[in-house]
Amino acid sequence: MVISTLQRRIYVSGAICGCALALLITLLDLLGWLSPLENWLYDQRAVSCQYFTPKPSTDIVYLDIDNEALETIQRWPWDRSRMAAVLNELKLANPKVLMLDIIFGDAQKNRIEETPDQQYREIEEDPALTNAIAGLGNVVLGSSFALQPAMDSAAKRRADAVQLLTRNVLLEAPELLNLLKLPPNDRDSLRSQIEGEFTEIRRDAIRQAVRNAFDSGKESLDSIQRNLIVSLGKPGEPVPYKLKMHLGIIAQEYEHVRSERILYRAMLDAPQQRLSALPPDATYSTIPLPTLCEKMAGSGYTDHQDRVVRSVPLFVQVDGRFYPQIALVTACRLADADLSKAVFTDHSVTIPAAQGNICIPVHATYSETMHRQVGFVMDIPWYGTHQWETMNDWPSHRAFSQHYPIDSVWSVVEASRRLQSNDALLDECLKFFYELDPSFKHSGIDRPTAIDRLQKDLHELGYEQLLQSDPMQRSGDEKQIVRFMTALKDAAGQNALLPAEIKSQHALLARRFSGKAVLIGATATATSDFVTTSLHARCPGVVVHGVMINAIVNRHFLTTSPWWLNCFLVLLAGLVATAITCMLPPARGVLLLLLIGFAYFVLNGRLFYDRLNWIVDAAAPLVAIFICWGGVLVVRTIVETLERLRLKQEAAMIDHEIELARQVQKALIPKKLQIMETVDSHGWTKAATTTGGDCFDLWRLKDGRMGILVGDASGHGLGPSIVVSQVRALIRSMCDLYEEPQAVLNVVNARLFEDLDGRKFCTCFLGFLSDDGKLSWGSAGHGPMLWAPTSDAEIKELDGTALPLGVSDDPCAEEVIPVLELQPGGWLAVVSDGIFEAPNPKDEQFGVERINECIRATREGPSEASVEAIRRCVDAWQVKPIPDD
Repeated sequence: MVISTLQRRIYVSGAICGCALALLITLLDLLGWLSPLENWLYDQRAVSCQYFTPKPSTDIVYLDIDNEALETIQRWPWDRSRMAAVLNELKLANPKVLMLDIIFGDAQKNRIEETPDQQYREIEEDPALTNAIAGLGNVVLGSSFALQPAMDSAAKRRADAVQLLTRNVLLEAPELLNLLKLPPNDRDSLRSQIEGEFTEIRRDAIRQAVRNAFDSGKESLDSIQRNLIVSLGKPGEPVPYKLKMHLGIIAQEYEHVRSERILYRAMLDAPQQRLSALPPDATYSTIPLPTLCEKMAGSGYTDHQDRVVRSVPLFVQVDGRFYPQIALVTACRLADADLSKAVFTDHSVTIPAAQGNICIPVHATYSETMHRQVGFVMDIPWYGTHQWETMNDWPSHRAFSQHYPIDSVWSVVEASRRLQSNDALLDECLKFFYELDPSFKHSGIDRPTAIDRLQKDLHELGYEQLLQSDPMQRSGDEKQIVRFMTALKDAAGQNALLPAEIKSQHALLARRFSGKAVLIGATATATSDFVTTSLHARCPGVVVHGVMINAIVNRHFLTTSPWWLNCFLVLLAGLVATAITCMLPPARGVLLLLLIGFAYFVLNGRLFYDRLNWIVDAAAPLVAIFICWGGVLVVRTIVETLERLRLKQEAAMIDHEIELARQVQKALIPKKLQIMETVDSHGWTKAATTTGGDCFDLWRLKDGRMGILVGDASGHGLGPSIVVSQVRALIRSMCDLYEEPQAVLNVVNARLFEDLDGRKFCTCFLGFLSDDGKLSWGSAGHGPMLWAPTSDAEIKELDGTALPLGVSDDPCAEEVIPVLELQPGGWLAVVSDGIFEAPNPKDEQFGVERINECIRATREGPSEASVEAIRRCVDAWQVKPIPDD
């Protein structure tokens, strides 16, 4: 295929532009500038590409603290004794692991509760929860950590302040500021910062001091308080309020540091091999009480740092150790995997398990908070619809599935408490009636039998009649008897049904929770533990943990493609778009690119994401397709516009030159047609284009004869006009050297053959006419040539005497041709092929005979009349103003 210069310029310019744009988009993608679009496309894939998603595990169930629970049980947060009661009931259901997405970070004061017998008892909140967790033995607790960004100058100055205050926690803000060496240019701002944050700085300093004491082996609160505060006052004297406040802070931080030390058991040693990216650095925010930490089976962090949760780091780095995410800890316990033996690489975390190793693909991503690459990030394989409640109703996603309200457990707690309360009330009733009438007492029998006999005795003795009596007429003793009889009847009736009800509910809880992972978390709309995900505008954090657990248990993971593959796809998409834009018309090109873009998105979602579980960039290749299309199209338009302008300029120059040629050729037409007084001569020519290859000339030779020239160069336009002009000039010049026309033609032919090399030719008639009517002539392939010696003589047609000029270097003709004699009234007509070959609409030629007819009709008149008659007939024959030749 021959490529034009314009096409070559379009290809080269488009290729340069397309490659540059593709490289630019690749760079922008690596820098994260396309992340918003990529995240949106990721969400679309998560919503619509679930054809190959495996069925969610039925071993994961949720116990929701929902709106009804807050109305039924108590406003959030609950008393810990209530949560302990729920856990005690769950223990009977025998779950394999229980995850509490609730952080119990602060101690709760004991509560005073009124008993059914109108007594009061103290409820120990934290001990009750501790005992419940210890009784279960398989509880995973959550902790909260704050990411620790890279330290700027202000953070470093604050750290220096904490370090100084650690040495003496009793220093006040002015004293601390005097010890700090503040730079003069930032002194005022740093001073105001430290003064505004001094309370937090002191607490951080106390916590660090307590940590130092633990590291040195001093773990007694009393010894730590004495070391941090030198003077605790004299024995017997009241402790100053300010000092007492410091002692209280030390006690709080002491409990916090105790929890930190216990949490070390849940942390992993950092791997020894060199890794390209480490987990994000984090500091303790809210962690469980030390008594709870001692009884828990595991712990993990629960925070979600991203505004939209699409991925989660499996670990955070705390004091040089790896602290796992709570879903990872829970999933490992459910799958009988040993997290402590995890093997780390840059792209995976491998955990040995009973049913085969669990290999979790991870990747690194840039953290705006940390200002560095953060490693061990797991992409969350979402499933379901926009309703998180129906995620596990596979595959219809219509009904609530594997979500149970915590009321279902609390109702069992309430029934058990009612049973216990009723038993206490029945014991009180028995005691009352035994004291009222010793004959009621029956020794050696159980409570239910004693109650049955007591009720029969009361009926037989007529005590039940008191229930029908007028309350206003009853005595004080009778009112007491009625009250206890009513309580006895109600409590006995309830206790007859409650054991079966409790047993049924226990069986139901066992079917729901036995051997499974039970996730307890807040799903009520009033709570704050909601996040945005790829599928949900508001999703409880516990559901996010459940989806991660499901992925680990099902071994269904998403793998992020390597950066080089994404770069390759971007460059490939850009080059394809560039090639299509350069090679195809704009309309077809954009349709094809739209089809390719749609096909890539479908391929990316259905094959890569859904079938192969690869997260391959969708945004950057699609952007590359359409940005490169737009850029290359602009370049193509510019190149074509510049080419059109260039061609327009060249055309204008050519038109100008042709016009000059036309004027020159027009100037060569004889101005004076009457050369000799004894000869009536006339001629006419009309070019089919601006210039033409036909010409005629009439002039007087040196010897007085009249020169007659009719020439017709092959072709149309500027080239033939130059050839015929050259022929005219040569003939004019040669006529002064040679007396015979054929000799002139032979010389001109030799010269023209050298110039044209046989590729072009020119037919030519040349005649020399004297006063006495003798015509010397020659014809180089030209015709027709019509003549008659007299006005009434028969018209004769002359034959050519040689080949057209320029065809061959051999003249093929004698230099002297017999002379024609024209008598008075005789005539000569020489025409070109543009006359006799002129076509009509039926493509029929005008012909020589019609020329003869025009001449016969007008030869009695002047020659101009004959020429005009021929012209009119030809115009009428062609039926168009512009001739073909």
